[in-house]
Amino acid sequence: MRKLYIYIFLLNSVLIVAGNAKSIDLYCEYLNNPIGIDIISPRFTWNINSSNNFSQYAFKVEVATSIQLLSEKKADIWQSDLIVSPENYTRYNGSKLKSHSKYFWRLTLINVEGKELKSSIS
Repeated sequence: MRKLYIYIFLLNSVLIVAGNAKSIDLYCEYLNNPIGIDIISPRFTWNINSSNNFSQYAFKVEVATSIQLLSEKKADIWQSDLIVSPENYTRYNGSKLKSHSKYFWRLTLINVEGKELKSSIS
């Protein structure tokens, strides 16, 4: 049986909001910066590292075939609905991913006041 390898490149994200540095550690299938993933519907997880407590109320995930598309807010592969949850986990639920392809993703976190934190494109 032919294995499906999906390449999702991840980098640690750093956010600067109102002078406070916050970082989000991003993972795909619980791996930081995996080269290839042999999963049809990969799991995305993250950890928020912050000196002041940012409390996640909701989140949204965007996946695209290029950094440029995500920079232009065009998630051509998948964009989740706004998910109201404090959980730091979701599963890819978009169109079928192609083998030997690169995909990029970005995470947007929202707190109870509606303030957004966007990760870097990974």
